[in-house]
Amino acid sequence: MLLTFQKGLLACFILSLIACGSGSGGGSKSANSVSSQALSIASSLSSQASSALSQVSSSAPSLASSQSSSVSSQTSSVDSSVSSQASSVSSSVSSQASSVVSSSASSNSTSSSNVSSSSSVSSSAASSIPETISGKAAAGAPIVGTVWVKDSNGTVRNSAIELDGSYSLNVTGMTAPLLLNARGTVGGRTVNFSSIAQNADLGGNINITPFTDLIMANVIGQITQNYFDSPNFAQLSDSQVEAARAQVTARLQPVLSALGLAAGLDLMRESFNTDHTGLDAALDVLRVEPDPANNTMTITNVLTQQQIVDDVTSSSDTSSLPNPGSLVAALSDFDAIMVLFDTFAAQFATSVPSDNAPAFLALFDAPNYLEGGSTDPNQILHDDPGTAWTFGNYSIVEKISDTQWLISATMFVDDQPINEVAEWYVNKVNGVWKIAGDQQQSYVDVYGQVWRDFNSGQWHYDSHFELDIESFNTNVRYVVIEGPGLNYQYPSQYNSAKGVVFDLSVGGLLNADGSDQGEWLRDCAAYPNVVCFTRAEVEVGRHYTVRTYDSSWQQIGSSFLRPLYAIPPTVSYAQTNAASLFPLITGVRKGDNPITNLAQATAGGDLTVTWTLPEAVGICMNTVGYQVDGSAGYEDSRADDVACDATSGTVTTTAYSGTATWSAVWIWLEHPGGIEYGGNQEFKP
Repeated sequence: MLLTFQKGLLACFILSLIACGSGSGGGSKSANSVSSQALSIASSLSSQASSALSQVSSSAPSLASSQSSSVSSQTSSVDSSVSSQASSVSSSVSSQASSVVSSSASSNSTSSSNVSSSSSVSSSAASSIPETISGKAAAGAPIVGTVWVKDSNGTVRNSAIELDGSYSLNVTGMTAPLLLNARGTVGGRTVNFSSIAQNADLGGNINITPFTDLIMANVIGQITQNYFDSPNFAQLSDSQVEAARAQVTARLQPVLSALGLAAGLDLMRESFNTDHTGLDAALDVLRVEPDPANNTMTITNVLTQQQIVDDVTSSSDTSSLPNPGSLVAALSDFDAIMVLFDTFAAQFATSVPSDNAPAFLALFDAPNYLEGGSTDPNQILHDDPGTAWTFGNYSIVEKISDTQWLISATMFVDDQPINEVAEWYVNKVNGVWKIAGDQQQSYVDVYGQVWRDFNSGQWHYDSHFELDIESFNTNVRYVVIEGPGLNYQYPSQYNSAKGVVFDLSVGGLLNADGSDQGEWLRDCAAYPNVVCFTRAEVEVGRHYTVRTYDSSWQQIGSSFLRPLYAIPPTVSYAQTNAASLFPLITGVRKGDNPITNLAQATAGGDLTVTWTLPEAVGICMNTVGYQVDGSAGYEDSRADDVACDATSGTVTTTAYSGTATWSAVWIWLEHPGGIEYGGNQEFKP
């Protein structure tokens, strides 16, 4: 669907044993005996627990919310040892204490990631009621991803973020302060925000938003992007955090007041709903953009374009945002625009509208409409838009004027976001908001991928950007993209462009000698002699300019900006964490017959591919495909309607008319950060 979419147990068993006696004030001698013996067991297992804890803590953020198989194995071993010895203890006590122990053990051995160091065990029994931290993880829309928590002992836990941005973490046994980190996507862009909970916050509400990230940056004097991985807890005192919170709130207060928010609002602890009211409205209106190179954060009011730059290394940098005046009219416009998007999606509730359907065309500013080179809104209906989907998670990209805005909206299928984003201009025509399309002469999708294939007895990996570029304007031949990290220099016959040149006539990137490089823009470190990107210089954000040209290199239309949402990880990272990143093909068959050779694979018919999924939060399968090459040329087919949690899919193929030299089936899976991971199974003569 072409709507400018961007691709996109070590249980704390011993701790619970000592909690049985006095958690509710009614402990018995038998239970106290259990406590003493449990402490002895805890001491004897300390080195094992510490080892498993160390490995989980060091690897957790890089595993995208799944534990590595090696840690799981060691943790399982320790848990088995704990269970065995605890069972011996329980058999030596009264039936009442045994029942308490058994209940406590059961309730505390359910999570494979809740690893606590033995230093948290004390002679006084802990409360049997688990401590929690909960709140919202949002940035103008709920974050699609995972919340992580780390304490000063290095203990790490995580939890998936709910559809409304809510999260809840069991932090029982962890030592405050607790560093919180939310990672995922909002409106297709990758986000990484931090927050903090002190001892007094246990059991309370702590948000994770761009505002809390701004507060944290002012506490530590640097951008927070990688801080969670190597924190310095000595910096995170109550007084330092509260001072930064007060200062940041004061700097934002003119806009907060204009939105009707009280001066005493606590940006970290205020409960709110992700419904574009209250604190959520402030997250809609204020954009915070970090600059790691200069340790600054630019705070912009997207409704007025007023902004300030916060030098997070300086406590004397205290300038406030200007008073924006009344924002009532602008917020009313935003409400009306969201209704427009909802009305558009409703046209596809049960079927695709017919061409020129009045209710459909009434939603467009037809004289000014432009979408991927097409000026006809009916084109949307011809591109397999699907049905029964909705829009949600609306974000204001930019307010250009009182009568033109740029809005992003995430697609939902079965009430689940599918990492597909529509980004459209809307124009106010005679007081009514209308869709004006993306205002681009071509579709330009750039998304990160890591591919692996198995041949010659080993896995081979490739980290790259996939460029999906096309145009409905038949006069457009060349698309040039320029920006950070795109340093490839072309000769004069390609307009002396510096960046990347995509030739629509061949459907791929061009090298300086005119050869076709395909759709993969590779890392210059691995491919220095072809068009490539410099990894250290590429930047996430709206930093890339796109220009379209005809075959004579005359520019068509205006240049436009396209965002880069995420950067693919290095090959080294992908190799190390493959088990938590990649799906793995386990079989191919036609009907009940396994496909094991090239002749079978190229005979035509429906091929059913099966696979296993990595243990990761928020992943989504998106494609299963087939390809063949030989004397009759290259052919492929694909199925894009794969369910997120599917472990099999079917792709329709036709019999190859020539002599095939190679064939394969392949699959792609998308992680919450927007990066795709894929692989294949090959068939050769």
